[in-house]
Amino acid sequence: MKNINKILIPDVVSKMLLQFDITPISFFLYENHHSQSTFITAIYTYRIAAIVIGTYKVETKGMQFTIEAGDVLLIPPFNSYKITCLSLDAKCFILNFNLKIFIKDNTNHHMIEQKNIIKFENVLTNNMFSFLERAHNMKANNEYGYYYMIKIAIEKLFILCDSAYLKNNNIEQNIDTSYTNRTQECVIEALRYIDTHISETVKVFDICIHLNVSQSYLYTCFKKVMHMSVSQAIIEYKLDRSLEMLQDKDLRITDIANNVGFENIYYFSNSFKKHFGISPTAFRQQYI
Repeated sequence: MKNINKILIPDVVSKMLLQFDITPISFFLYENHHSQSTFITAIYTYRIAAIVIGTYKVETKGMQFTIEAGDVLLIPPFNSYKITCLSLDAKCFILNFNLKIFIKDNTNHHMIEQKNIIKFENVLTNNMFSFLERAHNMKANNEYGYYYMIKIAIEKLFILCDSAYLKNNNIEQNIDTSYTNRTQECVIEALRYIDTHISETVKVFDICIHLNVSQSYLYTCFKKVMHMSVSQAIIEYKLDRSLEMLQDKDLRITDIANNVGFENIYYFSNSFKKHFGISPTAFRQQYI
């Protein structure tokens, strides 16, 4: 019998993944069993939403569409959006992560080069649902290896989504070319400043001094990229970071408020509830 063993050659999707450095940040399960709810949020990392049960309406940058069980949303950094749960029984996994390309070549990185939210219809399999459940249970029980399981889950979702992207037969997208790299770099540097001074009271004036730009220019950059003012972005960035901290049950809500630069617990709680539609305490009880 002939030896039919061949050296494996990475396919186009695998080649892309091999160039990625993926760092999981947070992973939680959103469940709704009572009434319709709406969240308005902005994100500064990559986010994947994997819909298990229910129907949701998504509004962003003048677009509006629905997602349902089996669908996946890939949300790149620097996107703000409004999502409304339309079902009384709903469930979805949320994975937040950073992504860097650590090998530079001529590879087309497909969907991650898009700036706007991308919807992938009916790409989740029963095996993927089971894998996400297993990874979530491992994290909830603090089992050895849970972090790597979450990393693998992100990679598996990338394979499903990028394969669908290449087939180009079930994607809704809207490529935004309305702003330049310089505009986006200004926003990124501003967010880095906010992150470095996350526990302080960050003022727009301080960011402008740090970046050596005018307040009007910074405002224009944020409106183009984030579709919000600088002041609003500061608050939302701090609240988004507080979500990560809420997963550490050893941290008191008061400590988290101080860690993200809120003057007192009441201001933090009110801002959190206004932004996410739920109090920090209720969020921790329900989702962590």
